[in-house]
Amino acid sequence: MLISVNERKKEIRLRKALGARGKDIKLQFLFEAVAVTLAGGVMGILLGATGAQVLKMVTDMPVFVPWEGIVLGVVSSSLVGIVAGMQPAGRAAQLPPVESLRG
Repeated sequence: MLISVNERKKEIRLRKALGARGKDIKLQFLFEAVAVTLAGGVMGILLGATGAQVLKMVTDMPVFVPWEGIVLGVVSSSLVGIVAGMQPAGRAAQLPPVESLRG
């Protein structure tokens, strides 16, 4: 997410110059961070469940994927997204809008 802020400085400044508040920029970056980590969490859950089924077919071991584990995976990946996105979101919200009008 830090790289995203650096790569998108021009877009952020332009949005601020057009009237977007710092709160709007923060919400955008937090939403993107949660969306990315949530997608990763869902992919991890699907990969884990598929791996468990493959293990079951190969070794004939009983396999059980509890729903609590799935919920915990989704919630923890969302929390990681929020925590990892807060600092870059705050940094993006503090960029000066005048810079975009100059460049």
